[in-house]
Amino acid sequence: MPGKRKSAREKDLTSRYLDGEMDEDRMIHQERFSDRSKHHQHNKTIKTSLMRAIMGHLPARSGSVRLDGADLAKKPRHARAALGVGYMPEDRGLVPELTVEENILVPVWASKSLKAEERLRLVYKAMPELEAMRERRALLLSGGQQKLAALARALAVGTRLLLLDEPFEGLAPALAKRLSEVIAGLRGSGLAVLMSQSDLNHSRSLLDREVVIERGANAA
Repeated sequence: MPGKRKSAREKDLTSRYLDGEMDEDRMIHQERFSDRSKHHQHNKTIKTSLMRAIMGHLPARSGSVRLDGADLAKKPRHARAALGVGYMPEDRGLVPELTVEENILVPVWASKSLKAEERLRLVYKAMPELEAMRERRALLLSGGQQKLAALARALAVGTRLLLLDEPFEGLAPALAKRLSEVIAGLRGSGLAVLMSQSDLNHSRSLLDREVVIERGANAA
């Protein structure tokens, strides 16, 4: 909503991940996010673990993640999406046999409050190129087109917070520019956007705040 900024905070969030032979705890210290924040990290595993812990795909062993006062760590995974959290994973996570539009609507169908037609109108207004390929199966899309579809799916359900994990990774310059335009177009919409990115080339101009994480702790 104009004039009202969504707020998310993670405090002393600890989760466990497996990385080859290594089994370690990583601590992400307290940070507050509004409109645009970004975690820039040299270790992608830590960054992805943070996103997955916020969404509940990894259990939080301690600490909290709060969205407008609600502790997400105490809620089941499906309840987090229902609170208006949209997640764009690094690997896109599309269902290959479903069409673009069906992939966009999967989280909307699971929601009791969102209306499919309204969310599709919003998504297609932001990314009209996806409407032209709405009947195309996801497995027939290029990598860049899949990134757009994954962002559209996150936006369809993310009415309060968007989590974007490496949104620009592997994209050709033209598609990276287009993705930047879409994300920039969300400014002022009342959404909080948290991006994790290892390369700053395409995203620095989009940010209100940048946080650098080195070896699991805030470095800057």
